[in-house]
Amino acid sequence: MRFSLLLIVLLGMGCGDEKSVERCLGKACDTPPASICKDSSTVIEYSGPGQCIPATGECQYPSRERACAQGCQDGACRGETRPVFGYIAVFEAEVPWFAGADWFTGVGAYFAERPSYARFLPHQLEWFCTEAAAAGSCRLFFPCARVVARYDPCQPKCSEDQWCDSADATCKPFPRHFNIGEISISGTHPAFSMQPDTLDRYILASPPADLFDAGMDIEASAPGGALGALRLSARGVSPLVADAKVELVAGTATRFRWQATGDGSRVRLVLLGGLHDPAPPVGILCDIEESAGEVEILSELVDGFRQQSLVIQKPSYVMRYNRTVKISEMEHVELMIGAVRDVQICLSQGCR
Repeated sequence: MRFSLLLIVLLGMGCGDEKSVERCLGKACDTPPASICKDSSTVIEYSGPGQCIPATGECQYPSRERACAQGCQDGACRGETRPVFGYIAVFEAEVPWFAGADWFTGVGAYFAERPSYARFLPHQLEWFCTEAAAAGSCRLFFPCARVVARYDPCQPKCSEDQWCDSADATCKPFPRHFNIGEISISGTHPAFSMQPDTLDRYILASPPADLFDAGMDIEASAPGGALGALRLSARGVSPLVADAKVELVAGTATRFRWQATGDGSRVRLVLLGGLHDPAPPVGILCDIEESAGEVEILSELVDGFRQQSLVIQKPSYVMRYNRTVKISEMEHVELMIGAVRDVQICLSQGCR
């Protein structure tokens, strides 16, 4: 009788251990939480990689406490330079939903410690996908980050300030983001300003279709908060008249054309394959001087795109733009002024 009871207890312990192991199976602890203020003069900083705790399935990250000479505010020591990635976008946009971000209407801004796929829109392919090939003015990207922004598999659903990691269906926090105060935009008609929402996203809810004139100096300024004052300017661009479709036929190069104006701007074509989510399995990005009037996508890039995408549900677009960028070791901040149009991808000749 004693032997039987002992056996039952041991079996029960074994099952519990199996469940604990399963909680950490395939889980990557590679997203440390943002720093926090322990009190008014001490910051707690986290680093990666972390370790998965079998009993809970949660990630635990190394941390250190550091005294702040000028006090701690918003998870950082006052007076210290912190990394920042940010953009202000002023687009005359004719896209139903831009780059998969429900919150973005074509005019907005966002600032954070690190870029993130769902929030840092201007460079989604370059920064979150792997460059697989390049030819001429175009590059082919795949695979991309394991990001899900819509229809995510995480249960329970992620909060608005989290993203769903498709590798293990877990919610992870977005990098720390910043409120830089009211952003004022001048040189547009009319001039306007933007205040952040509770997640520090800046949005102009209903921007006018005709927002600026070609060649006009458009300036963005903000007090900057803990990041310091910000002032950037770039010129307005001409309205964009371009092809509405692009054919990606196997073994065949293709050309995408627009009406050149010689206004000194650039044209960027972004073609995305795959379902709405996760991040695109494949993308083509072409960037060229506007005066060229066309860009050629060579057959090797066309074939590479087709091999990675059997269905097209993501929005592709073309943009005529000017931009000004501030780049340093700790900073990448830009103002982009552009005219954006939707582009349809056809995988057969004549779009059949």
